[in-house]
Amino acid sequence: MTTNNIVNPLLKLIEEWVFNVTDKLHELGIEQDRIVLKLVKEHMEEMDKLLFVKIHKLAVQQDGLALEFVKAQTKELCKLAVQQDGMALEFVEKQTNELCELAVQQDGMALEFVETQTNELYKLAVQQDGMALEFVETQTNELCELAVQQDGMALELVEKQTKKLCELAVEQNGMALEFVEEQTEELCKLAIQNNERALEFVKIQTDELCKIAVQGDEFALQFVQKQTDELRTLAVQRSGFTLQYILNRPLINRNTFL
Repeated sequence: MTTNNIVNPLLKLIEEWVFNVTDKLHELGIEQDRIVLKLVKEHMEEMDKLLFVKIHKLAVQQDGLALEFVKAQTKELCKLAVQQDGMALEFVEKQTNELCELAVQQDGMALEFVETQTNELYKLAVQQDGMALEFVETQTNELCELAVQQDGMALELVEKQTKKLCELAVEQNGMALEFVEEQTEELCKLAIQNNERALEFVKIQTDELCKIAVQGDEFALQFVQKQTDELRTLAVQRSGFTLQYILNRPLINRNTFL
């Protein structure tokens, strides 16, 4: 948070207040210093409160986590804070369902700080960030599906995997194959079609899977357990830099590269 973000609006506020006081003096036809001092004294407490409210509002609008330093929280300030950064929910003294919804919609990981969790809040959270599944107290198949559809890597957090959940996960992010407990060639193929480098996590490689991977991304050659001349040719034809993954491996037929 920069100083100017607070100071500039504050100076404007003070300027407006001074203008209003001066304007009031002109209306009364009075310009004596003693009258000015009297007016300032009368309105100083009100001005202080107004300034603090404005400062707090500016602060949480710029960075919601600034709510941590607000001594007198209001519903408006809390709302502004969690809308700017859902993780500010951690510092809300009196949570409401509305504030929790706003928080997890802005950042699903704010679910960690929800005091009274509901299924609806779970849904909102994992739809915003699948990794929020970590903070779901009671997982359901529906919630898990929503989570892996948003972020396939959330499969790591799923307590009970199903074939469908694994398919949804690797279709969203092929690298989620790393967390699939029971791999099938079909799942591996889906993962590689999404991200060729998911070949790294294929437990049982086949020629077909390796070919799909290298055809899509020549650098996937580095994850091929049993290289063939065909795969090496496919790779180096697309990028000579893949040679680094071949030099330490004997070629089956050197004429392939001539």
